[in-house]
Amino acid sequence: PDLRSGRNGGTHALSNAATGFSGLVRMAQATGRNPVVVRSVSQLKGEELAVVTPDHGWINLQKILDARGPRATLFVLPKWETTGDPLKSGWVRVPGLLPAEDPERTLAPGIPVKITRSRSNGEPLLTVPDFAPPDLKFLAPRVTQTISGNHLKPLITDRSGRIVLAQWNNQQLYMLADPDLLNNHGMGDERQARA
Repeated sequence: PDLRSGRNGGTHALSNAATGFSGLVRMAQATGRNPVVVRSVSQLKGEELAVVTPDHGWINLQKILDARGPRATLFVLPKWETTGDPLKSGWVRVPGLLPAEDPERTLAPGIPVKITRSRSNGEPLLTVPDFAPPDLKFLAPRVTQTISGNHLKPLITDRSGRIVLAQWNNQQLYMLADPDLLNNHGMGDERQARA
């Protein structure tokens, strides 16, 4: 029941917490994209883009990787440490960032990445290649989490060229280093939601 209500504070598609993704699901529904909230690995065999949002990098994702195979899959790396709010059921408190080692483990050992974090003043992120639609201009979160590693093709970078969104090894496997572009906190900013 907690998962169905979205009131458990997780980083899943129904979570109403700032670090959850119910806003993305609602926006997809409102724009006619008919998202499906997947509750078992057997539901991952469709051709549609799958968005995977693990709470921590130590969660074993091998069954998901195996089920998806060559299909388009976006892994949103974890960033925030959360704890339940003792005063409001279903709310979370965010005491700070997870240690960088946590999101680095998300797809390891098969796809090792290095996490870097830097302060930002909310400047626009850059889309690579430059022929992306002009309204695809995300703003850098205050603390921007980026990735580096072998076989990563940058799709969105910060002003210094650090990778925020990458494609891995020319496959349809994508990694979003910073969840604040798509989570409820990010969707709360109209400019981010439009991008």
